[in-house]
Amino acid sequence: MAFWNKKKNEEEASGDIKKNSEGLSAEMQAINEAFEEEQAEKEAKAKALAEAAEKEKQKLLAVEEQVRNNASGYIKESQTAKDTVAQKFFMLVETTPDYLSAEGNNILVEGMVYGSASKGDEIFLYNTDNEIITSNIVSIRTEPDVTVDSIESSRAVLELRSADVKEVKRFAVVTNAVPDQIADKKTITNPRVLGLSLDFNRFSRDTDYFTVLINAIIRAEFLTHGKIDKAENGKARVGIISLQDNNEPGKRLIPVFTDRYTMSKAKIDTAGDKITTIALKFPDLARFASADEHEGFVINPFGPTSIKIPKALVLEILNNESYKKEADSLAGKIKVENQKIHDKTQIFIGVPPENSEYKSITSAVVKYCKTNPSIKKVGIVMKMEKGKKEASYLCIVDCPKNMTNDCYTGIFAAVKPFLNIHKKMDFMRYEETVFADDYFAKQKLVYEA
Repeated sequence: MAFWNKKKNEEEASGDIKKNSEGLSAEMQAINEAFEEEQAEKEAKAKALAEAAEKEKQKLLAVEEQVRNNASGYIKESQTAKDTVAQKFFMLVETTPDYLSAEGNNILVEGMVYGSASKGDEIFLYNTDNEIITSNIVSIRTEPDVTVDSIESSRAVLELRSADVKEVKRFAVVTNAVPDQIADKKTITNPRVLGLSLDFNRFSRDTDYFTVLINAIIRAEFLTHGKIDKAENGKARVGIISLQDNNEPGKRLIPVFTDRYTMSKAKIDTAGDKITTIALKFPDLARFASADEHEGFVINPFGPTSIKIPKALVLEILNNESYKKEADSLAGKIKVENQKIHDKTQIFIGVPPENSEYKSITSAVVKYCKTNPSIKKVGIVMKMEKGKKEASYLCIVDCPKNMTNDCYTGIFAAVKPFLNIHKKMDFMRYEETVFADDYFAKQKLVYEA
């Protein structure tokens, strides 16, 4: 009896285990199914993210390809166009790579090279703080351990001679295009704005890039078309020509151009009117662009890259406190006073160093003086006052006393972008400088009419 009860109990226990096993199997199956569903969902999400990333990558590659074609096409065509200043290449600095080493204190810059650049090329670095620095390409790298003698329309790392380059910031422009301030001919080419604009479609959403771009635009001088109308009194009146905004019918924009080649692409119906070319600095351009009949302006509307600056942004710039502080300078209204050297002040005079900074400064002075008949001659020396650590340039100008401020202002505005190593330039009239005749009998004047 005891045995039978034991066996019966064992059979009942076995049945319970079997039932529990079946219950556990069902639960495990449900857990497995839930796990598989979760994994499938994760894989689907991962696949969707990967596809979206790939789509975005292809989109960016397509934009880069379009930018490269537009920029390279512009550079190639402009080199053979009539009445234009040819630019060999442009590069927007995207980074200063720290994963590579440079020779000595040379500086490395990385970005897309549009056009053709070669080892040894003289270049101009348009820094984001408005400095313009002259340098040379020491080497070109397409890979960390691959150097080439030249490159065309590809990504590269350029090694720049560091003699006058202290720091290169992101979105600086590297190009062989000569600054308008020192170009042989009186021309407007806007290398900095043009170089920035070529990559607009790649970086327009980057706030740092857009800040640098606006900073360049407000310091630029653009070309536009003007229509000459005959007034009743016989005097001619010039009006600004505007374009229809394709994206907002009924609204009009002022078309402006960085250079003569981009202007030559303009498709403007003149209807037999007499057309002239007008140069506009930003303060004047902003005044026209924010008038009731206009909704802003557009830079290079016919390529290589069109940039629309709406009226709202123009007004925002005009109301910006930083802009207001610089307004007079941007309009060319800079007050420069005559330097006075007191009898008890000990100064030391020296010959300026023959470096790229001084070369650019003298070129800018010569170009400006040719436009100002009041200036008879100009000489530049290095000046060091006793007790001071830094030397400065002293510009000695032969001009009428009543024209000193105009002459000083014009010269300073021309040389200011190139004052990188020595940040200061003082001015004196030639006839008030006691050592001028003796000094310049031995040293060459910068300019003589």
